[in-house]
Amino acid sequence: MEKCNTKNEKLYKLRVENGYTQREMAELLAVSPATYSRYENGHIDMSLAVCKKLGELFDVQMEKLL
Repeated sequence: MEKCNTKNEKLYKLRVENGYTQREMAELLAVSPATYSRYENGHIDMSLAVCKKLGELFDVQMEKLL
């Protein structure tokens, strides 16, 4: 994976590389699709619980998502 400049880009690239839609990600994280979109677009920050779930899902350290 190439280096990303922002956590939002990291989240987008991880999602796309793993073949998920935004709607599927929202379901996996138990958030609304609108909330997930806001995470990916940088409009709101993810909670630590969401970061933890993402880390487990993508097998990356949570810190890489912050």
